[in-house]
Amino acid sequence: MTGSELEKIVQFQATPGQRLPCRLLLDTSGSMSGDRIREVNDGIKLVHATLSDPDFDSVARDTVELAIMTFDSQITLIQDFALAKDIADLPTLTAQNQTFLGQALIEALDCTEQRKQFYRQVGSPHFRPLIFLLSDGMPEGEPPGGSGPTRHGGASH
Repeated sequence: MTGSELEKIVQFQATPGQRLPCRLLLDTSGSMSGDRIREVNDGIKLVHATLSDPDFDSVARDTVELAIMTFDSQITLIQDFALAKDIADLPTLTAQNQTFLGQALIEALDCTEQRKQFYRQVGSPHFRPLIFLLSDGMPEGEPPGGSGPTRHGGASH
């Protein structure tokens, strides 16, 4: 086990209790430009602010772990699972490229499964994970035959 893995476990155990992994899977393809991407940005800020608010439901605040992944022609992990109060900054998303929806779903499921394995490793109970997909339409431009997703930027998982 590496030092950073041990640090993640110690930080995780600082807030004990059952967790609810919640992944936002957000379409940032070109068709989401204008008002659509602005509304997505406003929405993730609202979710973050609500879950971070000390006056909000303390059970939800200490249970929901938020992860944010975007997809267009690339799949990007913007924020790995963390309690909202532990998330410092959210980037402003922009719209570009095509809609690799299928690959994004596969990557989101894989990353969520890795989080469940982490819960088992540290002996933490958890609720069934939630994945919220926000898109304006159909997949576009994905390579045929299920080529692997491409990643750029963001946190590693």
